[in-house]
Amino acid sequence: NERMPTIPARPANARASSPSFDPAMPAARLAMPPLAVRARMSSPPPIAIDPGDSDQNVRVRFQRGDSWMPARLRNLTTKEIRLAASAAPALGHHLKVSVNVGEYGVMLHGTVVEVVNTERSVDGSTTFRLEFQELSARERDQLVSLLRMAQRQGISLTPPPPRKNRRFAISWPVAVVSEGHRFNAAALDISERGLFLATNNFIQASRLVFGIPLDRPQEQVQGRARVARQVTSEMAERLGLQTGYGLQIEGLKSDDEGRFTQFLLRVRKRSEKHIIVVGEGERSQHLAECFHAAGYAVSRTNNVEKMLLRNHIDLGGPNMAVLDQGSLSAQLRDDFIASFAEHQIPVLRLDGQSPHIARNALDQALYV
Repeated sequence: NERMPTIPARPANARASSPSFDPAMPAARLAMPPLAVRARMSSPPPIAIDPGDSDQNVRVRFQRGDSWMPARLRNLTTKEIRLAASAAPALGHHLKVSVNVGEYGVMLHGTVVEVVNTERSVDGSTTFRLEFQELSARERDQLVSLLRMAQRQGISLTPPPPRKNRRFAISWPVAVVSEGHRFNAAALDISERGLFLATNNFIQASRLVFGIPLDRPQEQVQGRARVARQVTSEMAERLGLQTGYGLQIEGLKSDDEGRFTQFLLRVRKRSEKHIIVVGEGERSQHLAECFHAAGYAVSRTNNVEKMLLRNHIDLGGPNMAVLDQGSLSAQLRDDFIASFAEHQIPVLRLDGQSPHIARNALDQALYV
């Protein structure tokens, strides 16, 4: 039998004066603006680049809920793929995975057969293994072509860094001050030591000051950061990335460090939860976007049968259903409530609350 190619792993390769904090940065500039980057719900969207990545030739995303999440490739063969991510899907779930090597990409699907959570992994990352099942001849040919091309180009993967700096996918507002110029942007992922700043603004300075409004009333943090990487518009268009800058956090105001750590802890807890938003119209879409922006994995539906099939209720299902009661007919609402009760899925019922108040209620219900 012909030996099929794989992408093997290799060991990871062993960095002007800083701007000062801006005490006059007004709180109004840090108020929560409309989401700068909307949750993408159909095909793999532009993604953020980890400032610590040393190899951007291999890019991977997997579908979690209705959104596409970035992941780091651990291993890829014609039979399976192993990924590391900020949060893993549940065992037994069926997933789509998008893999790009250079400008060549394939879409794959399979079943999660192994999950290694942070506490059990060697380097602190969360990893999972997906077995490809029932790939069509065309899909298998595309995968083999991708693997062979990677071999010819000498592309191998760099294992993820130790996850003391574990990154979380969010879509969160950030106020930036660079050389006296102020503007608003969005953080598309964040960790204790870095974030990716999605913006079309040009940053010339190597260092900047940033402010982040937190998810608790009247809380915000300020910090200094070094620009570690730029994703230009040309690179973004060519490789399907998000324009912006990878920032390495160099320091926070001393009394902000505890608040920032607690914020990341809440984001981490959300990243481990899968939410179904049930409703119709723009309001349910805004609810889903708000939950996704804060770190939750979110699916949105207005159809009972499709919800049961798509979210694999019998395999453990979502952690909670959010019912936007005002957007549903009485019959449809009752059908959903009965279905969730049958599968022992808790329900949070909403009656017109704003998305951010709804997110706070969801946090409380899930002990975030």
